[in-house]
Amino acid sequence: MSIKLGAILKNALQELENHPYVGHIRGKGLLVGIELVEDKVTKKPIAPEKINKVINDCKEKGLIIGKNGDTVAGFNNVITLAPPLCLTNDDLNFLVETLKQAIWNLA
Repeated sequence: MSIKLGAILKNALQELENHPYVGHIRGKGLLVGIELVEDKVTKKPIAPEKINKVINDCKEKGLIIGKNGDTVAGFNNVITLAPPLCLTNDDLNFLVETLKQAIWNLA
């Protein structure tokens, strides 16, 4: 079931590929990373304030998301999703819509 939901999740997030700050969306199953960039061509990482705004906007609505650690200085610009395997369709819809809204609010 989680493999199916993972495919649904990744498919539901694909429209974000058109967002000017989304550089790449990648994932395996329910684990998803969304790279946020200042420029799609150069892939310059987004400013920390912007990625923190997305995280805080989601948190205010009850969605907890993370970002990759600062393993390489200046490259902590990937939003990480790791929902539980017991994710329901309603949970998935909430996750997708909340995240989309938070990212679109950056533009």
